[in-house]
Amino acid sequence: MANLRERLNLQGKLDGKTYLLSFASTGNRPQLKQYEFAKLAEIVDWINIMSYDQHGPNHSDWNAVTGLNSSLHSNPNEPEIEEVVKHFNVAFICQEMVRLGVPKAKLNAGFPFYGKGYSDVPAVNNGLFQEYGGISS
Repeated sequence: MANLRERLNLQGKLDGKTYLLSFASTGNRPQLKQYEFAKLAEIVDWINIMSYDQHGPNHSDWNAVTGLNSSLHSNPNEPEIEEVVKHFNVAFICQEMVRLGVPKAKLNAGFPFYGKGYSDVPAVNNGLFQEYGGISS
């Protein structure tokens, strides 16, 4: 990334243009440890947080019930495992990025403009936090 930033700056000196550099980052806490965000933040103009598919109908330990595809905050009423309830939301990921050394002004949260469909969901609590049969078609 540093090499790319250097080359973009050099090209900018040659043609008088400004080149912006950003990247799309994971929105999943376990994967954040794989990157040196403080160093990256010094190089890039901003970081796009991909908060897509934080919840979906895939019947795993992390998606046992229906939920919001990309929630802004945690919901203590969500009956998922603690990791999901506390850490799979945009507010937490943004706070974690700041803790890892990214200035707030360099964060851009990406939200999905689509939804996930669940099948065989009971008509309880408008279907939220309910067991489900599978993916709706």
